[in-house]
Amino acid sequence: MGNEVPYNKVEASPLYGIRRRSLSPMAFQQSTVSLNKSSMFSAESFRRQSVTPTRRRFHSVESTDKAYAKPPTILVYTGDNDELFDQIAASLSMMLSSDTYAVFHLSQEALREHPWINREAACLLIADTKTLDDKSWTRLQHYFNSSGKMLFVCQNSLLSSLSSCSSSRKSAKMLKMAFGERQSSTLGKDFETFLKKTLKMIAKHKRVNETFHAKDLIGGYKFSVVINKNEDTPLLLYMENAAQQASALFSDATCEQLLMGGARMISDALARLSIPTIENIQIPRASRGYLICENDRLPWNMQGMYFNENFGGFPKVLIRQVKKHGDLPEPSEQLFPVEFRTRADGLPDFDHKTYFRVLETERIGKALFYVPVCESTQNIARSLAVGMPDEPVVVVARQQTKGRGRSGNQWLSPPGCAMFSFNFAIPPGTTLSKNIGFIQHILCVAMIDGICSLHDLKDFPLRIKWPNDIYYGRKFKMGGLLVNASTNDDSTVCTLDFALRFGMGLGAGMNVANSKPTVCVNDMLPIDSGVEITVEEFIANTLNKFERRLSLSVPTLLSDYVDIFQTGGRSAFLKYYYDFWLHSREEVTLANTNEKAVVRGLDEHGFLEVRSRKSGHVIAVHPDGNTFDLMKGLISLKL
Repeated sequence: MGNEVPYNKVEASPLYGIRRRSLSPMAFQQSTVSLNKSSMFSAESFRRQSVTPTRRRFHSVESTDKAYAKPPTILVYTGDNDELFDQIAASLSMMLSSDTYAVFHLSQEALREHPWINREAACLLIADTKTLDDKSWTRLQHYFNSSGKMLFVCQNSLLSSLSSCSSSRKSAKMLKMAFGERQSSTLGKDFETFLKKTLKMIAKHKRVNETFHAKDLIGGYKFSVVINKNEDTPLLLYMENAAQQASALFSDATCEQLLMGGARMISDALARLSIPTIENIQIPRASRGYLICENDRLPWNMQGMYFNENFGGFPKVLIRQVKKHGDLPEPSEQLFPVEFRTRADGLPDFDHKTYFRVLETERIGKALFYVPVCESTQNIARSLAVGMPDEPVVVVARQQTKGRGRSGNQWLSPPGCAMFSFNFAIPPGTTLSKNIGFIQHILCVAMIDGICSLHDLKDFPLRIKWPNDIYYGRKFKMGGLLVNASTNDDSTVCTLDFALRFGMGLGAGMNVANSKPTVCVNDMLPIDSGVEITVEEFIANTLNKFERRLSLSVPTLLSDYVDIFQTGGRSAFLKYYYDFWLHSREEVTLANTNEKAVVRGLDEHGFLEVRSRKSGHVIAVHPDGNTFDLMKGLISLKL
């Protein structure tokens, strides 16, 4: 057998204690600060043109038009105050385009430890400075120096001291510290004079709107400070740095004050930071669902499905033949009303003929629940799993208003994005039931093959970023998936010790025909291919690759990835998986120890295995126990 390599499972640990402190002007100290009003992060930088989705758009743009690898994100830090985050997120949803920006709750630990500083971090809203320790302030300074945009939506000592300080010299000294020592030496008396004038205007007129421009004579960099106040409104101080295209906005108002009145002040502040806002956004209302089947008589043979009475989990499901039994009630958080339609009736905005023409599964997807607008297909699929656990129905949405990815991250779900969920029962005692963690990897491969095999796109570079993201090459995120597992006693199937049925809820999303918020599959297809992929054929073919109908005449041609795993085991499936993934033999850095390690592959549970170059130890990286950015070769372990 040879020498065994020590094997360490990585577990979570409690958060380290952090020291509380208030806002420090020194947080933004840097060696070179400059400013220019024409920032490259203008509103247009974040706004993609609304055009009919087509692959030719991306291949015809100039090289300077850099599409986002992931949706631009508005990060919100509230010191782990979930209630405050919900209030801010609700306000942002009324002013930011839902198909452009994602809103993410940045926890204390994530602020300090996670790799969140990147081009996609469009803006950081800070609603609590008391919980920031020295390491947190260092990360904020790094973000600011990396073209970051920050909005402080809380009271802080910088502006409260400025507005109450009687000495302009003291105020000037405090503000100069925010730019670092090098800039302090060049501001001199001009800045003190500007500030003295500004404070007098505030005292006399209760309003001011003044800008100070300065230039570092040594480095030639420009920077500026804008102080703005209207009567009965908060004092605002705006810092801009042209060299790093960075900006920060401070206010002496409380978060509650900023959230009042429809959060107009926050909207104005975001606009000042070149984040485009929209007035009076109307969030689409949830709609009724539609049930359509490959065979119109199928619902009468499905276990657990009922007409004209509520069933399922939460929300309850109510299915009705509207032509026979009258109209349905309005959808709500508690009720999901569904209209049954025959193949002759069809569906609104979904080509069921194409879907069923491509579909070749044994059971999955033969019954389709289609929802024009819903919060999340996962919620509906989970409810159906309670009422009909043995029926692999598929739920498809045209648009989601609260789509979620791994770790609760927001998944933007505009029309054109393929969003679907389905339930899959794994028989006990089978190979897959003993390797539940691989179900997400099977679906990842099925999704990629579902695209590439539709039109013989053998060299189309869709790849898997572990654990469950799908990328075009290494740059653009195209899709992802989410898996929920549950077990139930099932003595009729098996009375042995392992008498359980595994119920898997699988949800997936793929940018097929939506050029917002990043790019989509159709944008990246070869110009001369003459092909555009539809949401309907992609979903159907993905299900084919996951579980295709058995054929005794040509079984090898109709094999699917579930069958490959069940019959050939983990090693047989991984031959296909490694063809699509990005990480073979990649070197990564364990951030905790700055130790180099090499990616080995997946272990028996589907976790990522890396081997330390220094110690030779093999470490299993759990997706929910660690943080990682494999595109940057970084893994941060919780030990």
